[in-house]
Amino acid sequence: MPDSSPLRIVRPPAEEPADSRRGKALSVQDKRELFKSLVVHSLDAGFLRYSRRQELLRIAAQLGFGEFEACLMIAEAQFHSDQIDPAEAGNLASYDVTPVARGVLTTAQIAAALIAAAVVDAILILWLL
Repeated sequence: MPDSSPLRIVRPPAEEPADSRRGKALSVQDKRELFKSLVVHSLDAGFLRYSRRQELLRIAAQLGFGEFEACLMIAEAQFHSDQIDPAEAGNLASYDVTPVARGVLTTAQIAAALIAAAVVDAILILWLL
């Protein structure tokens, strides 16, 4: 016989624990927003101390951003600091922010530098003869 009771138990959805976020990969836009929030959190009366800036650049490298792009995001966050919610560094630890592999780029840069050096050496040798 089916239960005709009008009562049923409804549980509110549980909040997502921090451990379950650990494996989530962030999109590039999410990483930018998180980084800008960290910048705003790091501001001291509108100024960013040099030591904190260096730390933010290391965090940006972990997120896969180059130094130039990180500096642009820092400047943008400082300019729009009244429109960005500050985030604590603890927020960064709850996500997967594995560094982006840059081995191919570095190898190509080294190869280009060696070729350029060889060309300059060849030109100097020909000029001296």
